[in-house]
Amino acid sequence: MEILLKGAKEFGVSLSTKQIETFKLFQEELLAWNENINLTSIKDTNLVQSKHFLESISSYNLIKDIYPDRLSLLDLGSGAGFPGIPLKIIDPNIDLCLVESIKKKANFLTYISSKLRLNDVTIVPDRAEQIANDTGYRESFDVVISRAVAQLGTLLELALPLVRVGGLFIAHKSTRIESEIMQANKASDLLGGELNSVQEVYIKDILDPSTLVLYKKVRKSPKIYPRRSGVPRKNPLA
Repeated sequence: MEILLKGAKEFGVSLSTKQIETFKLFQEELLAWNENINLTSIKDTNLVQSKHFLESISSYNLIKDIYPDRLSLLDLGSGAGFPGIPLKIIDPNIDLCLVESIKKKANFLTYISSKLRLNDVTIVPDRAEQIANDTGYRESFDVVISRAVAQLGTLLELALPLVRVGGLFIAHKSTRIESEIMQANKASDLLGGELNSVQEVYIKDILDPSTLVLYKKVRKSPKIYPRRSGVPRKNPLA
């Protein structure tokens, strides 16, 4: 797990022996399941450690600066558990909710959470458009985070209704996203968000550049958002 150890050190995260073993088991199970279920296109262990594990924990210090103690975090479109599970491994005090609408992936999330003996993890096999209208989830989370491949305006419509007022939405994005951020200004304003910061993530020879876009929830989201399933992706707010 050399890549993980080096990268974590760059992020100022010290991993215990138990945490390293947990990451190793996660890697093994991910690649084993991937033989039968399309969980990830990445099959090289070094790339699993850099693109999945390290990119997932790149937001950790930003989150803990604001929430140094216990916090509730929802991982939207979690897929194979990124970034939520790596964040949970390094901080057991996170109350984690993994939202994944594809049943096979949600089944993996249930399995791996148990296999890694992670406590306080909830798996929700549903779409964000549905759970955002459930009072048990709407405006309930300190942090909503996503690595989903979608336009920022789409992600804001799906995520901000789940963030409590005063909380954060964090989007993992590629580089050169200035125009995408500008296009998402209307969505942010409509949904009660405010751009907080844009931070580049990069570790020389280990992790390619990417960007963390942070929004603060400053007021409640109108009840009409998100729109019905599929609409936010097909017709982003702009």
